[in-house]
Amino acid sequence: MRSELAYIIGFLQADGHLSSESGKGKLRTELSIKDKDILSKIGSILTSNFSIRDRTRDTNFKDNYTSSILTICDQNIRKFIHECGVPEGNKSYTVNTPYDLIDSVDYWRGFIDGDGSLGFTKQGFPFLSLNASSENIAVNFINFLEKLIGKRKRTSRNNRDNTYNICITKEDAQLVIRKLYYENCLALNRKKRISAKIKKWERPATMKKRNASKPWLPIEDTVVLENDNKNAAMLLNRNIQSIKMRRWRLSKKHD
Repeated sequence: MRSELAYIIGFLQADGHLSSESGKGKLRTELSIKDKDILSKIGSILTSNFSIRDRTRDTNFKDNYTSSILTICDQNIRKFIHECGVPEGNKSYTVNTPYDLIDSVDYWRGFIDGDGSLGFTKQGFPFLSLNASSENIAVNFINFLEKLIGKRKRTSRNNRDNTYNICITKEDAQLVIRKLYYENCLALNRKKRISAKIKKWERPATMKKRNASKPWLPIEDTVVLENDNKNAAMLLNRNIQSIKMRRWRLSKKHD
């Protein structure tokens, strides 16, 4: 799948709505007017037969909120988008990552543009986050991140809105954003500008970088189980506290 279409599938899975009733079906996505730039690009890539209109209304979050709405009614386009992985109707909990897009930076950039965020924390650290209701999306995004940064993020549904919030910061966020928001990629102009600032971020000289935890190999687990803490620490060049913790985790795994 070409990069622009992979982006569009991710974007519409996150922030689009598809209905396929005969004669009345439509593909629709609504964004703040400040992000209107992406709607004409998406419409033009998919078809010449699309419309964009603006509307102003009061919402739960803001009075006089102005948004832009892209609408495509073409039945063939709607069928194609559905076959590419955009479900009909309410899709928040049921949407799945298309198998051929699991490792696509373009697909995940689309999902981030639709349902994620990037920027700087109050402390000035870069961050990237994705909020997802679908367990499939959450798991596949965590797998995608692990392949890029070599770390396994852990998350669970939060109590407030029953969604997964997956967040990375500092150099990890910087590395992933460099991959996602490459030069001349299709993306929201607003997030492209933020990504450019993140790419230039440098860790303050006074901030120590914490070393990543050293992964445990099966042969090391054997050493832990066959030796006392002191000998295992000496043989594996690890501290005794880490040996104790690993022994405890292995005991739980075998319970």
